[in-house]
Amino acid sequence: MKALKISVLSLVLGASVVPTPATALTRHDDDVKGRIERTSKSYEEKARKLEDLKKLGKSPLDQEVMLLYIDMRGDCTLIAFWYEEIRAYAEAYAWFERAAKVAEECNDYLLSAKHLSTFDAYFGMARSSWMRRRYSESALNCQIAIVRARPTDRQRADAHLLHARLDLIEEDYKSWEVQANLAMGLWSNNKEGQAVCHRVIAAGCYLQGNLSEAKASWQAAAALDGVGRDGDLFDPYQAPLNAAIAKNPKDVEARISRAKYLLHRGDNLSRKINDAGAAPLYLGGITNIAALTTPSEFSFEESALLDITRARAVDPDNPLLLILSAVAKEAYNARGGKTDRYKASSIVDDISWASVMATTEPEALIELAKVLQKRGASKDAMGYFARGFHHSKSGTDLAELKEIRQQLFKSLPCPAWSAAPKVTPKTSLEWKERGNAFNNAGDWRGALACYSKAVELDPKNADALNNIGLTMMRQGAIDWALDYLNRAIKIAPMHHMAYSSRAQAWAYLKQPNQALDDVDKAVKYAKASEIKSLCLALKSRILGEQHKPDEAATAAEEALKLVPSNLMAQEGLGIAHVFQSKPQLATKDLDSTQQGMRAKLVRCVALSLAKDSRYSTVWAEVQQSASITDLGWILHWLDGWLASAIAPVKGSSDFTRLQGFASDVRSARQKTLLKL
Repeated sequence: MKALKISVLSLVLGASVVPTPATALTRHDDDVKGRIERTSKSYEEKARKLEDLKKLGKSPLDQEVMLLYIDMRGDCTLIAFWYEEIRAYAEAYAWFERAAKVAEECNDYLLSAKHLSTFDAYFGMARSSWMRRRYSESALNCQIAIVRARPTDRQRADAHLLHARLDLIEEDYKSWEVQANLAMGLWSNNKEGQAVCHRVIAAGCYLQGNLSEAKASWQAAAALDGVGRDGDLFDPYQAPLNAAIAKNPKDVEARISRAKYLLHRGDNLSRKINDAGAAPLYLGGITNIAALTTPSEFSFEESALLDITRARAVDPDNPLLLILSAVAKEAYNARGGKTDRYKASSIVDDISWASVMATTEPEALIELAKVLQKRGASKDAMGYFARGFHHSKSGTDLAELKEIRQQLFKSLPCPAWSAAPKVTPKTSLEWKERGNAFNNAGDWRGALACYSKAVELDPKNADALNNIGLTMMRQGAIDWALDYLNRAIKIAPMHHMAYSSRAQAWAYLKQPNQALDDVDKAVKYAKASEIKSLCLALKSRILGEQHKPDEAATAAEEALKLVPSNLMAQEGLGIAHVFQSKPQLATKDLDSTQQGMRAKLVRCVALSLAKDSRYSTVWAEVQQSASITDLGWILHWLDGWLASAIAPVKGSSDFTRLQGFASDVRSARQKTLLKL
């Protein structure tokens, strides 16, 4: 199948580009801006004169009026072209649009009689939209331009070619082929035009995965104009991904694979372009292939974002897509001429949603860890690495990633305890106690060293092993922590603290069954009420996440009998009461200034369901300090509840109120994003 797509008119590929000194570019831009200013003043003078003639009753049929219209339209078009020359495409679009308006106001038929149709104005708008990546808008203006009065065959061919290239980016391969063939017919007596058509056909074939036909069309173009004869432009590694997506545009996995591949190529772009052995015609991302241009600084990221955006339309809450979106946007901003096309709020939103949505998806968790590491959130990154490694399939090669995590662990901040005693402990127990002292002073590295010495002296020191695991866990190294906790339990099968610590680790790793099993053992073997209460509170939280409110409430009540001030237990009971349609009780459970943000958000849900008059005031206070991630969490929490077996009946007052609260949260989240 032969197909066509977007183009910037008759681009000649393969011409070597000689870098222009920055000072020369500045002088050129300043000269163009001077011409724009002078012509704009000329346009304004003519516009004032035209208004004066209209007041005198003159019509467009009057020769003086018509000449003014024609001159004004010419000024608009010139200014638009100059704006294009300095890459100010939004301004160019505005002046092309003004040119079309001026021409149509005068009377398009009379203008066309003087060979001044509105084709070039609409085609200029299409071209400016294309350069601004507004592909649908560009295609619409191409369609309008083609039906304007009296365009030349070359103009129509250019419009059909641009439309074809737009179709390639929009993945409309049927329309692309039609537009390509129309352009080919109009260029029947022009070898250069025919060559451009063949190259667009080659691009379309490649974007559908047909590598052999793409190369054949490219050679046909080279035979016509001699350009790019030896260039092997089509990447064989990307071709099968193109084929999979062309066959099924909703194939999320294929889009993820291609997006990741394009981002990888973007990372290596500078090296490839500067490599003396690289072909200068080597095509970049999807947008480059469609436009038949060499790779730009941001083409791979831009092309990856096309795939990510289309995949998110199919699977909007896929955490891997969310985090890849953030990666691509940041890379685009870094390489795309140091622009900020994608606002920080958009990137933070993607990361926030990914952190909320990622549970046991290893690839998403690892990508999230890498992004957080880059942004300086080292401890969070450690935790996501641990979760990603834990949930990775057996046999996955994680050696390189684990080395990255190892270096990250070494770089974690740790205040040294300057007041450490000079006396050196002698026994394993003394080293363990010294480790506790370091921990209390905030020097966790010193604590780990002491605990390790305690285990070296006594490999069966289960307390020291548990403390190593707990210290590791607090730094996000959950998988490392599990190794030590497992050893502690193997040595001391009734070690309640090791069970309690391991239960927390399992809960973080989203392994609820293992966590509940360890919680029960910790409660069984613990003697101190405080430990039992904390374990039962954790049990209540886990059961609440599983939408088992009755069991969650029982666990929380048992925890509060032991320690009435247990905030985690109060939160667990409050959530259980919300699920049990007891919002009045929930508001009391969660009515504490010491509660965390998530408990405060759940309390707002309870106040809403209880029709409590305090709702508006409390919600206004809470949203002032809630982060994007907090607000994302409560939305996810609501979605999970409403999709569960214990959800309120659709159409009920509770269901309606929950929908209303979710709407309030989305609005607050949007306002928070705008403040970033």
